[in-house]
Amino acid sequence: MRRAGAVLGLLGALACASPALAAVPRPGPGVAAPAAPDPAALRAAADLVEASGLGRQLERLAARVRDDLRQRHGASPADAAAIDRATARHFDGERLVALARAGLARRLQPAPAAGALAWFRTPLARRIVVLELDAIEPGQTPALEAFVEGLARTRPSARRLALLGRLDDAGRATETSLDVAAAVVATLARALGPPAPAGPAVRGAAAEPWLLERRARAWDRMREVTLLGMLFAYRALADDELERLVAFVESDAGQWFVNATSEVVVRALGAATEESAPEVARAMHRTGGRTRR
Repeated sequence: MRRAGAVLGLLGALACASPALAAVPRPGPGVAAPAAPDPAALRAAADLVEASGLGRQLERLAARVRDDLRQRHGASPADAAAIDRATARHFDGERLVALARAGLARRLQPAPAAGALAWFRTPLARRIVVLELDAIEPGQTPALEAFVEGLARTRPSARRLALLGRLDDAGRATETSLDVAAAVVATLARALGPPAPAGPAVRGAAAEPWLLERRARAWDRMREVTLLGMLFAYRALADDELERLVAFVESDAGQWFVNATSEVVVRALGAATEESAPEVARAMHRTGGRTRR
């Protein structure tokens, strides 16, 4: 149970665990690797990854996964260093961005992709991308905490809350956050091996039903966390500007972009975790699964 707790501690920023294992496919023996994307599609995907800020978001997410594992696992200095080396190799920001570009290129549909890129090149979209990236910088934690405290005194309008609810639904923000957690948590849970003779069977394959239950219980909490994050990130936007963002996300081009990038991000994180899991698990086993509480 303590070792499973170490895995669940990986994504403290997400405040949940999700086992949407179907989102993290693992090809069986003999399955051919996906074909290299068309160069023109790869260029278009690269433009979208850059213009949307997705590349920078992936880099920050990779860094947070590495930091959370390093800080929450009570390993010896040598074993902590081994865990850090494994995760640094596989959760490398540039590598994940390259995976995202290739994955998006394979899913590229010219018309909606062109529409999405046109949106991201508008002045409002450029401003929104800057706001989103600023909100996830490590130094923003005190500002976020102060903002959340201030919400008790200045409640957002019903219109703004409704717009953000639509943005969450159309943008799959809560859903993707849970699935990103799945890409890390479930794979490491499998890698930790069979359950111990005593204690709850929440490791290895036995972890998956347990994590499914946690996903259901985590939904409302993640929805709240997502809303607070959006209120903070978009606090400088007027309601009319926020409505224009929602209109794009709900459009055909926006829905193509949301669905394609959600899948790409989850798969990229899943691949990185799958590759790093054996090394991380060996270090965890050496320490007997000690965790910080």
